This record gives sequence, structure tokens and C-alpha cells, in this order.
Amino acid sequence: MLIAIIYSLIITIFIGFIIESFKLSFTLRKVEIINLKMKRIISRTLMDKKYFDIFLINNLRQIFNEEFLNTKVVDKYELYKVDDSKIKVKYFKGDVMEELEILAGEGQIQLIEINKEVME
Repeated sequence: MLIAIIYSLIITIFIGFIIESFKLSFTLRKVEIINLKMKRIISRTLMDKKYFDIFLINNLRQIFNEEFLNTKVVDKYELYKVDDSKIKVKYFKGDVMEELEILAGEGQIQLIEINKEVME
């Protein structure tokens, strides 16, 4: 009887570990999709400009609110301008915090992943 209880406990722990692992990998896939959406939105908004100005940042915040916050794609985000050619985006999706640096130049943008952290 005791052996059956120990086996059931081990199986329960193993199944819980597998479920949590699948949830985390699913969230990390969603983060990659969000990064691609952000890059597409920023490149569409930036178009032929070579730098980020205040009006463009404000426009991006409104678009991010509509696309990500209002539809509950991300839980929370921060968007701020570092200099004329660089902005930083930090957002939370579930247990994952992603920090990106976006560089503008010659009509193209470059998305650099600074930090991806799993919160516990």
C-alpha cells in the first residue's frame, strides 16, 4: 500500500513538471510572435524616417495599447526613447519578462533582445 502511494506521488510530480514545462515553452513561443509583431508595427510606423521623434513614440504607444494591451496579448509594457535612433521596449507576458532594444537606421529597424527572464 505504501509503495502505491509513493508511486502515485512520483507520477503526480512528474506530470506536474511536464505540464509546467509545456506552459513555459508555449509562452516563450508567444513572446517570439509578439517580437515579430512589434518589429512589423515599428517598421510600418517608421517607414522612411531615420530616427525616432516624440510624436512617433507617442504614436507607437497608442498602437501598442490597441494591439497588445487592449487585446490582452501582453500583461504590461514600457516603451521609452533612449536617443534619436534607439528605443527600448520592456513587456511582461505571463511569467516571462522580455526587454528589447530597437535601432533605427536608413529606413530599416534592428531588433536586439537584451534580456529574457522567466519570473517565478
